[in-house]
Amino acid sequence: MSMRGRKTRVVQSRECDGAVYCRPPPVPSFPPIPISSLPLPEVNAQDIATTLYPYIYKDLSTWPCVRLLNATGTIGCQSLSSATGILYTVQSQTDLDSFVSSGGISGEKYAVIMYYGLMTRCVYNGFPYASRHTSSDQIKSTTPTTVEILGTISAPSNPRRRSAASSPSLTPPRARSHGRRAHRRTLHAQTASSAWHWLDLRQLQFPYLRVEPDRPALARYAANSNTNQSYTNYPLNAVEFNAFMFGAVDTATCLRRGWCSPVGGLSVYSTPSASLAHGDGKPVIIVSAAMDSRSFFHDLTLGIENDVSGMIALIAVADALSKSPVALTTFPKHIIYTLFTAEAWGHAGSQRFVSDVYQNPTCANTTGNYCPYTAPACSYPCLRDLDFTRINFDAIESVWELNSVAQSSAPSSPQPSFFAHFDDTTLPGNNRLLQLLVNVSGGQQYAIQAAAADGVDRKLPPSTVQAFLQKKRSIPAVVISDFQKQLGNDLDDAFDPTAATAAICAAANATARAVWLQAQGLTSVSPVSVGANCTLVGMLLGCLTTNYSCPYVTQFYNISNAGRITHYTSVYSYGNPGLIPLLMFNILGNLTASHRGGKCANIRDCDPGEHCITQQCVTTLTRYHDAYGTGLQMNLDGTFSVVDPTKGTWAESVWDQSGLRVFVVIARNFQIVELVVGIVWTALSVGLVIYAQRFLGKTLKVA
Repeated sequence: MSMRGRKTRVVQSRECDGAVYCRPPPVPSFPPIPISSLPLPEVNAQDIATTLYPYIYKDLSTWPCVRLLNATGTIGCQSLSSATGILYTVQSQTDLDSFVSSGGISGEKYAVIMYYGLMTRCVYNGFPYASRHTSSDQIKSTTPTTVEILGTISAPSNPRRRSAASSPSLTPPRARSHGRRAHRRTLHAQTASSAWHWLDLRQLQFPYLRVEPDRPALARYAANSNTNQSYTNYPLNAVEFNAFMFGAVDTATCLRRGWCSPVGGLSVYSTPSASLAHGDGKPVIIVSAAMDSRSFFHDLTLGIENDVSGMIALIAVADALSKSPVALTTFPKHIIYTLFTAEAWGHAGSQRFVSDVYQNPTCANTTGNYCPYTAPACSYPCLRDLDFTRINFDAIESVWELNSVAQSSAPSSPQPSFFAHFDDTTLPGNNRLLQLLVNVSGGQQYAIQAAAADGVDRKLPPSTVQAFLQKKRSIPAVVISDFQKQLGNDLDDAFDPTAATAAICAAANATARAVWLQAQGLTSVSPVSVGANCTLVGMLLGCLTTNYSCPYVTQFYNISNAGRITHYTSVYSYGNPGLIPLLMFNILGNLTASHRGGKCANIRDCDPGEHCITQQCVTTLTRYHDAYGTGLQMNLDGTFSVVDPTKGTWAESVWDQSGLRVFVVIARNFQIVELVVGIVWTALSVGLVIYAQRFLGKTLKVA
């Protein structure tokens, strides 16, 4: 730089040797610095995006419709890429017809927001995208349309109609009948244990998301704002969907590509007979129920009737029998409690349990295979234990299943009843089971009668019992439910907790006393002490429907802020029980414990073979059992493949985190103008930078 006008500073140094003034130090010379190399403030594009994001988008928490696969294809929803559309509110079929006939705004796509209960066949048929999905059972729309709907949002319902977090347990009227034809159909491998919602078996090539209750007001406000704008006056509120599912084609293809996992989990079985042995000669009584349910939005699955009521009733039976004045271990018959998971998916839990008990797996303890258990009883197939081989299938004397017993499906009657369903009403063993139930329920608030009492033999409803009867049809088996002809109300939130508690308790009470009598070869006069604990039933009902972190659950293990949990089984994971199987294992293990030892904080404080339950080491014959489709097999490397497509092969697709965000969109013409202005502004900016660089280079003589 030029030294013109610069003052020389007076300095004193050693070289001056005391002199007053010294020569100023020479000014160093530097090579020219190009302007392009001068340091500039670093701007992170990500920081800018993060800062501006909340001013542009409002995120909505959602529950997705998930893609599932079997041996023949796929069901559920899919969005191959992010899609955006203007929010449109549909409150009735009339709204939809009006929207479709209007044609909407030319070139725009739409996202329909509606209450889940409005998604009827009639409404669905009117959707412009109904003719474009590729399901083999597709519905074709004949309505000529000029609008395009890219996705659907299900908003929490009006509180006067249904609670915000409700989801139907998916048992439509058309599929609820369980006559002979339905009985045969439900034994088919690809049919769920509970009848399906009509929408469930569709392959939907569009996203369908449910808005969580924390942000429904924003969704409704955005949609209502568009309504006030008549959907034609910009600006309008739009949404962007993100709901990509990796699974495609069918289960075999999806598993081979690593894009899905088997639907399943862990079933639980337990017995107070610690000495149970395959060849001990004792008959076996099975008391059974399902642990899982399903709904269109899996995270909302609750199933008050479909799994919760039967599961709680079974626990109440086990609790009642544990109070028997005669020790259960001295009975001439074994009692085994079984709680099956993945029953809503081809009866996977009961089918695999019965298959393994009927024909024990061939164990090949090979090296180098995948099995995560420490010292497994069998490394291939990977099995933690082989205690299920102690059950003699041929010794099974009867199977008792507690199905839907909360009375929300019961027909209107002055005298509430339960119904006993049988596969063969002429089988003497079935008649004996019916007589036991009639005897113990006589004079009670809830009587039990045969479902075929009206002269119509409806066979069995979908149930875990069917797995046993497939192997041996002559086994006496009964399914106890609150419906005779068809399931009634299928809305989870429509039940009355007080009434449901009383009904479940009554069903458990009668079943416990009937089983107690049969296990001793008796026909009447069961003791008063063998009775269901209605307080326990009420606590479990609250824990499993509204507050999993309840005190009853936390006595077994620490868990907080769980609230309402899903009853969807999820995907199979080695040795990793879901929250419901975990709780059922602890409860049954505590009720059937044959020995109680010292205090414990966890299982490491107990001896081998013991479990730490309620902070006490106990010995119990309570075990988990793998539950996934019998049409699948585990490979040596831990992956799965399809071995029999005629049996259960359900799998869930791997999927990205679903998302939904709201933003404001302006008219397409204005968007084009903005684009042109942006391009022009960018060009001018580049030109200005180039000019400034050249000007400064000449003026300041900087290269």
